[in-house]
Amino acid sequence: MSAASAYEEIRQRVVVAVERGEVNPVSGDPAEVRAAITALVRAWQLDAHQRDGAAPLTDVARMVDRVTAAVLDYGPLTALLRDPTVEEVLIRGHRLWYVTCDGQLRRPAVSEGEPQMRAYVERLLLTSSQRVALDQTNPIVSVGLPGHMRLSVKVPPVVDELDVSIRRRSRARPSLAALVGSDSLSAPAAGLLWTLMQDRVRIVVGGAPGAGKTHLVDALLGCIPLGADHVVRVNEETPELSQAVAVGGYTRTTDWIDGAGLSLRDLIKADLRFRPGWLVVGEVRGEEAYELLRPLNAGVGLLTTLHANSAADCIDALTVAASMAGQGLDPQLLRALFTRAIDVVVYCEHDSGRRQVTEIAWVDAQLRDGHVVVETLFRADDLGSPLEWTGARPPERVMRRGDRTLARTHPGATLKQVLAGEAVVGSVP
Repeated sequence: MSAASAYEEIRQRVVVAVERGEVNPVSGDPAEVRAAITALVRAWQLDAHQRDGAAPLTDVARMVDRVTAAVLDYGPLTALLRDPTVEEVLIRGHRLWYVTCDGQLRRPAVSEGEPQMRAYVERLLLTSSQRVALDQTNPIVSVGLPGHMRLSVKVPPVVDELDVSIRRRSRARPSLAALVGSDSLSAPAAGLLWTLMQDRVRIVVGGAPGAGKTHLVDALLGCIPLGADHVVRVNEETPELSQAVAVGGYTRTTDWIDGAGLSLRDLIKADLRFRPGWLVVGEVRGEEAYELLRPLNAGVGLLTTLHANSAADCIDALTVAASMAGQGLDPQLLRALFTRAIDVVVYCEHDSGRRQVTEIAWVDAQLRDGHVVVETLFRADDLGSPLEWTGARPPERVMRRGDRTLARTHPGATLKQVLAGEAVVGSVP
């Protein structure tokens, strides 16, 4: 057996170990990765001694070095993928940027050209459990990577140059208290959201890409009380959502499988058979929005994100997405159904590293002259200005339900006091 054949066999064993979670070459400790590879090489060497026609390695240490370099060396990406403060890595051709957890976009100096950057990306693809090729016949790829990352790649002919995004899920679970501490949310607004999350409310978080929508949803997940009545089904196409929802009374579906004909819409339909108390969809982009109508009209709580230009636009964005299902329903009917089903819309904005909730609004259950009407409860006049209570309240039935919740969790507090900043609830400082 040639050295090349031996290398390929050993590399395949490493890939299997990665799939099993035994080796994390992307964000794991390099010393631990090397130790695991050393064990795999020695195991292969032992097998080679016992197989007829197999030639054992003449230099085990050299093979360990070669395989380790192949799975650990991603050029300028290596340090970024291991840096816990880096949230996203972006590549355009040979140019490289990264986004830190505080939203700052930075561009390090790199000397590699586009062919070498693509080679690093293809090496990353080998660490995924999903078997995909990246070439002219399959120029768009999106796969999960070890370390709870998602790699999305486009190559010619659908783009002019290499286009890559690598997003990671935060290791530290976000909280409403942390968002208040970073001025992304005011304490009264956080108190309102915490109180609403004690019941099966339906919340849509809208905003532009990178505005912190999924980060907020992850923080809201931590507010759901544990228990048999609050089983959560998470369709996690979005890697940032914390897997901490899998503890206690929570359950979690696996990532959607891009290459197996299983869509996000399929997962939502399947989850309804598990009698969920909550349904969490990382991001609504298309026809899966139509499937949300059934659980929403059956009393299931909802957390999801979508791209929208304002809080009021969130319902219209859901309507457009649901229309893609091709069921032939009149868009005005879909708009009316979503208006009755969605309770709260939260709008996020970002600029120059700052991420902030700039509006929280209650959705009026009835259209007016065919248009969606929202009652803004909290508003920040500009990005960076305080998120303040407008004086408006949710419907009286919601106020009464909130008061009952607070009587149980924070005796003496009322939802009106929370809105006015006169009572602190949950873990909000």
